[in-house]
Amino acid sequence: MVRTVKTKNHHMIKRGERWHFKLRIPTDVMDFYAGRASKFIEQSLKTGDAIVARKLRDAKLKKYQDLWSEMRLRQHRQPSQNTTAPPENLSDDAMLLEEREAAPEDIPEHITFLSDKIDALAYPKAPSGDVDELDEARDEVIKSGKGAAIWREIQILRGSLTPLEPYCWEWFETKRGKAHKTKTEYCRAISILLDRFPYKEEITQRKARRFLHDLLTDNAKATVQKYTTAYRGIWRYHGWRSDEQMWTVREMDSAVDTTEVRAVTNDEYLRIMDAIKDTKMRRLWLAVRIAAYSGASRSGICGLRLEGAETDNPSLYLPETKRAWRTRRIPCHPEILEDAAEWVSSPLAPTTLTNEFSAVKKKLGYQRDLVYHSFRHSVTNKLENARISSREIKRLLGHRIGNITFDTYSAEGLGYDVLSEVVQKVTWPEVEW
Repeated sequence: MVRTVKTKNHHMIKRGERWHFKLRIPTDVMDFYAGRASKFIEQSLKTGDAIVARKLRDAKLKKYQDLWSEMRLRQHRQPSQNTTAPPENLSDDAMLLEEREAAPEDIPEHITFLSDKIDALAYPKAPSGDVDELDEARDEVIKSGKGAAIWREIQILRGSLTPLEPYCWEWFETKRGKAHKTKTEYCRAISILLDRFPYKEEITQRKARRFLHDLLTDNAKATVQKYTTAYRGIWRYHGWRSDEQMWTVREMDSAVDTTEVRAVTNDEYLRIMDAIKDTKMRRLWLAVRIAAYSGASRSGICGLRLEGAETDNPSLYLPETKRAWRTRRIPCHPEILEDAAEWVSSPLAPTTLTNEFSAVKKKLGYQRDLVYHSFRHSVTNKLENARISSREIKRLLGHRIGNITFDTYSAEGLGYDVLSEVVQKVTWPEVEW
């Protein structure tokens, strides 16, 4: 039999200047990856340093070994689980006990097999065979890399250690109807949580509060509040008990100053459009024009559809509202009809749009208070100065009116003709490409 010897860089591939992690998904857990085209997990390690890449590789290997152990355990339990939903008043401990009792007989056998592997590593460290010496040797093995991985798998099979990852993504799958931006924030929140707490049992109320405190050191409070929405959702979805204060930053402050986004003036608009023209970034020029005349957000611009362009009632469809039943469809301003038609044929990706605009504004010397979203503020400003009612402005921008009559019973909103008059109140100095 030919034995394969692992090299120092196993499960690593170098592409250009960066190392990548590549690991084959075991056949027995492929059912959890239904719909995935590749049988490999491949992720950038974001470094060209081989030593740093190996450490990152080892951390990812540990994470996936634990994840797949949990998947195997869930596969074992599934055939024996009662299809009847558990009573609502059943405690977490009682449910865990029922799961353990329902576990098939081969789980204890596998635990014994893994325990024997730890003993096999411990015996050479205890040549005398003394019980106390052997226990010390086992403790030493469990603290080592290989022994620790075996011990974690034993704990997972016993039900005393629960990898968080599959439960987090299971909750995330229920959020398919959310906006792209919201789902991106949830993904980031989950990744940050898993980096700190791979296992549910590690999280106590005190540790959770400390975790949120650390997040507030480098992030604005509004950002961390979005993360806690995800954490509370995960706990509630799985029925895990938690104190009311566990996932909230209500009484906490951020070390990061909040930057108030401001509107763009007419002079600044001219400077920005001239700078974009000089860099020959035509698509960015189109995106800024559309935002300036529609008040659309980045997600709305990037998912824009132009409807009825050949009719007397051309409209912009902007998929940016937080409620699926109320799409944002507004009249297209006459000034940007041709721009919108050109843009939808080849739009920029959201990240590219942000990066290109940031490069231009940095070149012009603008600070953090002027961003792409500033054009949304500008449209609001211009409409307010044109003495348009707040209800009409909110309808145009897709905001809640805050009144059950208008938010629920009048979900269709204002008619095309009314909104068309509102849109045409938005004016900017003329610019040419």
